[in-house]
This record gives sequence, structure tokens and C-alpha cells, in this order.
Amino acid sequence: MLKSLLLSLLFSFAIPLVLIGVLFLIFSGLDHVSTLRASIGDLNDSLKIFLTIFGNGSPVLGMVIIGLACSLVGGLLELFNIFQQRDKYRHYSKKI
Repeated sequence: MLKSLLLSLLFSFAIPLVLIGVLFLIFSGLDHVSTLRASIGDLNDSLKIFLTIFGNGSPVLGMVIIGLACSLVGGLLELFNIFQQRDKYRHYSKKI
């Protein structure tokens, strides 16, 4: 029960960070294509501004804040699932 909660918190924190990192990686890779340089540069800057807003001036802190928010939601959903399974088990054990 505690293991699943901790794994849920860890994955809920890591997945948004990985997705943002992949976006930065894709944007930096496409930035080398000369025909896409202006539009991809704008997307990269927009993503940095978005993270800066969440991070109170720091894009890295913005990534951490988004990861913590997603981790909180994932943990709450996992707790809901744990309590639902516990109630279901209690309900079925009373019938037997």
C-alpha cells in the first residue's frame, strides 16, 4: 500500500519533467533546421516564459513546481484508489 503510493508520487513527479525535457530536446533539435529556426525559437522561448511564470523567475523552479503539483494530484488519486480497494475488500468479506 505504501509502496504503491510512493511509486505513484515518484512517477507523477517525474513524468511531467521528462515531457518538458523532451519538448526542449525536440525544439533544440528542430532549431538546427534553417527553415524552422524562427518558429521553433519562438516556441522554445514561449516554453521558457511559461516555466518562468510558474517558477517565480526561474525555469528550473517552474519545472519543479509543475512536478510537485502533478505529484500531489497523483498521490491523491492513489490514496483514493487505496481507500476504494479497502472498502471493496471489507464489503466482500462481510458477505462471506
